[in-house]
Amino acid sequence: MSSTPRTNYVKMLATLGLECTCCDGAGGECRSTWDGSCSKLDCRPWKQPRHV
Repeated sequence: MSSTPRTNYVKMLATLGLECTCCDGAGGECRSTWDGSCSKLDCRPWKQPRHV
């Protein structure tokens, strides 16, 4: 299994207590996994609630 620099970056942020989602879907829809680039990456402390 190979890792891309983006995947490694998101994993590194997770070790610092950040959870990242990609929110560039239709209507600002967010997802926790994605392929390719993400134009709206949202990273927050994992204990902070997300407001929709």
